[in-house]
Amino acid sequence: MKPEGMPREPGLEVVLLAPANVVHTQRWVEALHDRGVQVVLVTQHDESRWQAPTGVRVVRLPHSGNAGYFLNVFALRRLLRELRPDLLNAHYASGYGTTAALVGFRPWLLSVWGSDVYDFPYEGWLQARLLRRNLRRADAIASTSEAMARQVRRLTHESIEIFTTPFGVDTNRFAPKPRQHRGFVVGTVKTLAPKYGVDLLLRGYAEFVHARSPDEIAGSTLVVVGDGEQRAELEALATTLRIADRTRFIGAVAHATVPRWLNGFDVYVAVSRLDSESFGVAVVEASACALPVLVSDVDGLREVVVDGETGLVLPRDDVAALARALGQLFDAQELRERLGHAGRQRVIDRYEWSHCVDLMLACYQRLASGRAEPAPDARVIAKSPPAAARGVVEDKRVSVIVPCRNECEHIAAFAASALAQALPPGWTLEIVIADGMSDDGTREALEEMAAQDPRVSFVDNFEQIVSSGLNRALAASTGEVVVRMDVHTEYASDYVAQCLAALEATGADNVGGPWHAVADPAGGATQAAVAAAFQSPWVAGGALSRRLDYNGPADTVYLGAWRRYSFDRFGLFDETLVRNQDDEHNLRIVRGGGRLWQSSRIRSSYRPRATLRQVFRQYLQYGYWKPFVMKKHGQAASIRQFVPAAFVLALGVCTINAVVGIGAWPLFVLVSSYAAVVAAMSTTLLLATPQPVAVAWRVPAVIATYHVAYGIGSIVGAFDVLSHRPPSDRFSTLTR
Repeated sequence: MKPEGMPREPGLEVVLLAPANVVHTQRWVEALHDRGVQVVLVTQHDESRWQAPTGVRVVRLPHSGNAGYFLNVFALRRLLRELRPDLLNAHYASGYGTTAALVGFRPWLLSVWGSDVYDFPYEGWLQARLLRRNLRRADAIASTSEAMARQVRRLTHESIEIFTTPFGVDTNRFAPKPRQHRGFVVGTVKTLAPKYGVDLLLRGYAEFVHARSPDEIAGSTLVVVGDGEQRAELEALATTLRIADRTRFIGAVAHATVPRWLNGFDVYVAVSRLDSESFGVAVVEASACALPVLVSDVDGLREVVVDGETGLVLPRDDVAALARALGQLFDAQELRERLGHAGRQRVIDRYEWSHCVDLMLACYQRLASGRAEPAPDARVIAKSPPAAARGVVEDKRVSVIVPCRNECEHIAAFAASALAQALPPGWTLEIVIADGMSDDGTREALEEMAAQDPRVSFVDNFEQIVSSGLNRALAASTGEVVVRMDVHTEYASDYVAQCLAALEATGADNVGGPWHAVADPAGGATQAAVAAAFQSPWVAGGALSRRLDYNGPADTVYLGAWRRYSFDRFGLFDETLVRNQDDEHNLRIVRGGGRLWQSSRIRSSYRPRATLRQVFRQYLQYGYWKPFVMKKHGQAASIRQFVPAAFVLALGVCTINAVVGIGAWPLFVLVSSYAAVVAAMSTTLLLATPQPVAVAWRVPAVIATYHVAYGIGSIVGAFDVLSHRPPSDRFSTLTR
């Protein structure tokens, strides 16, 4: 029933083009009808399980599936000629938005939902072109969050208005009730699909439970409300994690019963992986029930939760952080109550359903009447005319970000090389260097360069690790494309231009070239041997990033180049990692539905370490930090990562056997066999790329150093991970 005194919009006729089988559509239809709007719902989805309000006409289009979005154009055009409504409101930009764009009715409002603008345009160039066309043809766009409105703005440079119309909740229905349960109940209401991170919730809850004594955690349960493609997998995971007896999988429930389920929780968790979680309506519903909420730092969830005030915002994909947060709330009932009460008040102030309907009606009235001024209370991201319309030609900017520490001997030559990059017409360059508090004169050199050339700037990197340096430089940069460079790498004059070309041609989220090691002419024989072994499959393990002629999709790329919005979508570099932050970020992109692309035209030459001691320290760190990345993402070790650790373990066991007198022959056989294998590897490498004698005899030692260092690091890292120890400071010192 419509609350007493609710304003009505008599005479306004609106056609909603939307999926009738989705609760969001159904709520909009019911709310608009209650306000006196004459609603006609047009859909190609089955609406039989939902009873439309009396007086609402539902029209089923003749065609379904993806083809229906094109084939239904003619039927919709005839219907609109018959109805002649004041407004067409199409929901979901990639599907029904396509139909509306082809029909040509005016005025029409396009409501974006999330995956249609966060995921669909990155599936390929055709999808991107289709979506941008749909956005351009709409008279205005409605977004449920300001974060998603910014994403829309990234996809279209047209001067189009974007209204923020949150999908709110009825705070009379979603209200706190006295808790009737015992024990600490953690819950979520989500579709069981990978993007929503329910597997992360299970892992975090398991880590939290197993860190407590059985008596302390008695009665605690995890309740998962919802169904989906991952259910069987998640049920199996609960068994593997030894929490099956504490975990209840409820399945799908009617939306009307959700408040009852929420009031059975003590904490609500939503740890989605993707920014296509564009507005956390389930989180808002939980907050309305005065529940403390734990959410990941994806766009839409950060917008509806104030960290430390209405809930806790956690790094995405971080199981350990989730376990710690659960423990924090378990230990502090007062904190749970404070966060819950503040959350409910924020929902009342911002997301009360009646107010959200007011905002949507304001959009309707403005478009239907053609008024130039915003309607009262309508929140609009103001449109700005394109530069060409203002008579101004604006250059686009590419930002080069560089972490460094104590590089006084190399920084000037690097900056001169970077500034000399040949850019395509219409592009300008800036260089932002994150200095790790250098004490060798690097900072003085940076100050001098910045004073001489406004394109160069630098920021402080107090943490003195690569990942934090990249994030500080990224925050200080302004380009719409970001290219990472390294001081110890030499670049082709068109390096940046080729990065821009690959981004444009492939639509990938990160592009890069092959990782090509070239010794410095004055670097000595050991560095030349390190460079020769670097490209070998016996060291690279078949990694595509070491193949100089490869062009195509990749699982990681050297350095990288991104459109800025990729960091909004997939997050920044993980500052808990001293090494492997590139691989971890690329893994996040791939698992988040993004794409990586390697192009042989993006050419650079990397200067490897010059001594065996430096190589050993470098690969010791690579091996040590890999298990931490694997733990974060629930990733199994690949063969190329497992073999060095297995060899070192076998070597250790055989050595102990020899020392204690059990027998030396296993050690002799293992070492002899490995020496023969390394000799064969070295011979194969040197036949393919002949080297001087002084370099050639060093190659076997270099290959062994790569293997042993990585293996030892992997074992120590795995031990620390399995022992739940924090990363050791011994592996946190940079090796340059």
